[in-house]
Amino acid sequence: MPTIAAWRALTTLFLSILFLILPALTARAMEIQSVTSPKGITAWLVEDYSVPVVAIRFVFGGGSTQDPVGKEGLANLMTGLFDEGAGPLDSEDFQIKLDDAGAEMSFDESRDGIYGSMRMLAEQRDQAFDLLRLAVNEPRFDQLPIDRIRSQILSGIIAGENDPDTVAQNKWARALYGDHPYSRSDQGTKESIAAITSDDLKGLHKAVFARGGLHVAVVGAIDAETLKKKLDMVFGDLPQNQALRPVADIDPRLAQHI
Repeated sequence: MPTIAAWRALTTLFLSILFLILPALTARAMEIQSVTSPKGITAWLVEDYSVPVVAIRFVFGGGSTQDPVGKEGLANLMTGLFDEGAGPLDSEDFQIKLDDAGAEMSFDESRDGIYGSMRMLAEQRDQAFDLLRLAVNEPRFDQLPIDRIRSQILSGIIAGENDPDTVAQNKWARALYGDHPYSRSDQGTKESIAAITSDDLKGLHKAVFARGGLHVAVVGAIDAETLKKKLDMVFGDLPQNQALRPVADIDPRLAQHI
């Protein structure tokens, strides 16, 4: 049975895919199909041919709660690097291929999940799904992109130190959650973000990206049989089981005046 964290990740996935669905389906009923590939990858699918576009959104259970102590910000940094080179393509080549395919790809994290999404033109879906396959299975985590994205995150951390809303949010989280991973900023600290290495990124990717923790939703100009092949192409070679650190139940410290 899914944990509370897993249900939270699933709910976020479902709501985000609804935002993709609703503009195209305002005039008719929405039919959600459950599609399972030969390798056992299951996805929710809404076929819609009103525009020649395919959108995919997926989540792996995990997220910033999996950041090791002293390496806070690891999941956040990782999600900034999936379009910065994968497989045989370095950062520049990957971005060129992505533009050529007419596709948009992004990754983000929450406390309980690592999310990925891609929107593509239906006529170029083969090229787009192949780039997504590379990003999911073979991210490079090259040092130059790591340093560049790290610098961007560090700038945000420094700016947040002088932002009253950010300071208050961080103090509120520490007061409420204590030492629980939920109390930590997903960006990390200046010290923790500087300590993260390429090996740390590869280790988190290996622990989180597995079929057992995967949930997928797809909307657009693609049929179920074609989607089954794409699901296996993108996700079918991932390991079956995740290797997540256990996360304790939340015991919030209420009845405080701060």
